[in-house]
Amino acid sequence: MPGFYEGDPFFTGEITLSPKDLAKASLLAQRQKKPASRPWVRGGMLLTASLLFLAVIPYYQAVYNEFWFPLALCLLFLLLAVGAWAVLPRLEEEEEIRRFSTDGFRLEPARVCLYRDSFTLENAFQRFTENWVDFQNCYESREYFIVTGGKNYRLLVLPKAQLSQKQQEEAAFGLQQQFAFRYKKV
Repeated sequence: MPGFYEGDPFFTGEITLSPKDLAKASLLAQRQKKPASRPWVRGGMLLTASLLFLAVIPYYQAVYNEFWFPLALCLLFLLLAVGAWAVLPRLEEEEEIRRFSTDGFRLEPARVCLYRDSFTLENAFQRFTENWVDFQNCYESREYFIVTGGKNYRLLVLPKAQLSQKQQEEAAFGLQQQFAFRYKKV
């Protein structure tokens, strides 16, 4: 029995994660922690810079009698904004998939038990037990429950597609109780 609490788990479930599940959950957690890493924020900042260079064109033309330099910078930042919105998220996801596809332990079917003060994750090769105090945040999206932080197990992902409606409700209620203001629906 993990931790000091001598009770039954509020959630028990069997999960099997794919590299894509882990990549999507990891990126979602990263983007929640650092809003500047969200694609629309990056694109918006670059678009704003592009508009600033566009606004400078009349002044630059009056002083230097040409407008090509600010126009080129405007178009460059506009192109970077499109890249930040369209291309960069796909590249980031592909990199995360590559990173997680080499982690064979996480890809094994596992049994997860969530307790009042800790969780255990057990598969054929390993057993992790961590206390909730070591974790920083918990996110609930349409597809996953994501718990981030931890000393040894930095990313706990529970795919909702593999859980029954009752299990989803139990996990949501229990995690809300554990994380309180650090629990966020995204």
